[in-house]
Amino acid sequence: MSPTIRTAETPAATAKNPSLATARRAAERAARAASVAVAWAERAGAGRSEAAEAQHAADRAREWVARAAAAGNVDEELALARLAHAAAMQALEADRRVGAAIAADLWASEDQRLQVSLQPAA
Repeated sequence: MSPTIRTAETPAATAKNPSLATARRAAERAARAASVAVAWAERAGAGRSEAAEAQHAADRAREWVARAAAAGNVDEELALARLAHAAAMQALEADRRVGAAIAADLWASEDQRLQVSLQPAA
């Protein structure tokens, strides 16, 4: 559940064919977002499965980046960088869902509290 910060959007060409450096940055961003998502999900008691998914996808992204860095040729490096970038994007999407799950849980709690307060005293 990372704070939303306006950044320049990634051009479509870069997203389709990310370089190793692009994939590495995306994996690092995903890892930071996933660690924050896990912490917030634990505190809020909601969105834990989404946070676990974000963490798993971020771990996969870092693994693909490591493999891409050790690739034997450029084609293999670019293919692995694409996999890393895709995994990082999955982690960031799961991070967004953590925020939505926590917000939904908070609103449900507030609705329940309001319903109780509106019932006539017996």
